[in-house]
Amino acid sequence: MASRPKPISSARDRPVSKSAFATPSSKDSAFVAAYARRDLPCRLMHGSVKHKLEWTQPPEQIPYDQLLPVFAQGLVETKHPYYFVARQGFHDLLAVPGAKEKATPLISELVGPLRSTLMSPNAEVYQCGLEAISQLSNVVGPAMTPHLKQLIGQLSRNASKPKFRDAITTTLNTLEVNGGDDCYKLIKAKIPTYCTANIGR
Repeated sequence: MASRPKPISSARDRPVSKSAFATPSSKDSAFVAAYARRDLPCRLMHGSVKHKLEWTQPPEQIPYDQLLPVFAQGLVETKHPYYFVARQGFHDLLAVPGAKEKATPLISELVGPLRSTLMSPNAEVYQCGLEAISQLSNVVGPAMTPHLKQLIGQLSRNASKPKFRDAITTTLNTLEVNGGDDCYKLIKAKIPTYCTANIGR
């Protein structure tokens, strides 16, 4: 089961300031722009211990083709409140009943933003990307395999680094279990040291 989004340690929990709803600049991501325009059907609820995301309508009823890619683009954000809303929103949309049928046609639009998380110099964004990839794989299964070439290269660059090795192995195992032999061959070709999750292989 995919873990819940984790706060970025360098960001302080604080109420949303007026600047969070300011007119977005041309450098802002599509997610930040949508947040600033209040286009997202959810709002951040501040708690004394932790925050939560409240949806203005059931997540399963919102237009996935319009919003799931936008939340995916927000996974690279590091500032409050963007990072929390993006991570929690992405998680929630993939956790509802019927998510597989809605997310599968959008894989090609999600892989690019996921690749961007793996290219981030921020370690927590990278970890967030790994968790998002695993969750998406668990939802869409082998349908993700044809798109893995866009991700495996970035995964291979950090596969031997102690800081990421275990998390990357877990993600690769998830992809293999859900993607089968074709996925295993893709991983093994790019990361020869990869150990299969299939004991009988």
